[in-house]
Amino acid sequence: TTQNGNVLIGSEIALADETTVTKEFPKEMAESRSRFFATNPIREVVLLNVHEYVHTQQKPMVQNLLSQALYEGVAEFVSVIATGKPSAVPAVAFGKANAAAVMARFEYDMFRTNKTSNWLWSDAPNTFHIRDLGYYVGYAICERHYAAAADKKQAIKEMIELDYENETQVEQFIDGTKCFSLPLQALNAAFERERPQVIGIQPFANGSQQVDPRLTQFTITFSRKMDVQARGFELGPLGETALLRVSNFIGFSEDGKSATFEIALQPDWRYQLIPSWRFRTEDGLPIGPYLIDFKTAAK
Repeated sequence: TTQNGNVLIGSEIALADETTVTKEFPKEMAESRSRFFATNPIREVVLLNVHEYVHTQQKPMVQNLLSQALYEGVAEFVSVIATGKPSAVPAVAFGKANAAAVMARFEYDMFRTNKTSNWLWSDAPNTFHIRDLGYYVGYAICERHYAAAADKKQAIKEMIELDYENETQVEQFIDGTKCFSLPLQALNAAFERERPQVIGIQPFANGSQQVDPRLTQFTITFSRKMDVQARGFELGPLGETALLRVSNFIGFSEDGKSATFEIALQPDWRYQLIPSWRFRTEDGLPIGPYLIDFKTAAK
């Protein structure tokens, strides 16, 4: 990893080989470590160091799956070009051999909120049973950009200096490679059409100006069944002074389409609350934007 411009290498992992003992680890970790150590990572420590060094030159990463995959893909691709050695990441070889299926699945997961562990930095189960396939996705984007560039040095410079906080720049970079079936805006539009929505609240209508301050519960109703293990809220535009404070979560309905909360209201007060992206379907589709905004009666 990197920290303050320095590269930090975990030598107990990076310098291991097929003879490294793993029996002291818990079962699942031992199996994962054994598979990795069997690839003899010590032989690829130069690639690893160059990969991490590239990270010290990159601008801050934005916390979404596509940017994270591209961030890692840039470092991996540049390390390959710099050393002249093929990538040692198993996901890159697997991705090249199964490119169409991997890219199609990534498109499906790209905007969902709980899919990062399926693609990066985790042994979490996924469709392909190969960890870190996000590295391949980012690598493939960079490989296409580089192949199409007349000035190869400039292409490398563009990759390393990519500003992940500049959505237009990132979008143009990715769309120019035609790695995905449609431009990102079209893929995002399709995703937005698919997202579940808040269809209302009870026992009063959103926007009401005379809500009974004696009410102690309210319910949010959704257009689709939600993941009953996931929920969360954010401040509305008026900030903390107007925050509708939830004192207790009562639970989801049996069909998963509504959730009820305990609240404490005071008279003659305006309240706001935004159900956040943490409300999502079991497949990770977050709800669309919705502002709860109402005012209580004077008495």
